[in-house]
Amino acid sequence: MRIRTKRRGKNAVIGKKIVYITPYRNAAIETMKEYHRKGYEAGVEREVENGQNLYIVFIYSRD
Repeated sequence: MRIRTKRRGKNAVIGKKIVYITPYRNAAIETMKEYHRKGYEAGVEREVENGQNLYIVFIYSRD
């Protein structure tokens, strides 16, 4: 997901940056909370890879 915004005449690209992948949901939630405390906008998504659930923690980054 890429969203382009204008700020002070420059284009800023907002995207997701994966920071942690684990098969354990509670570990992913705790990592997401750590990033929230640091001031990042974070989230968790679930994906199925070869029949196994993987939880991906991501932050929104501006490049």
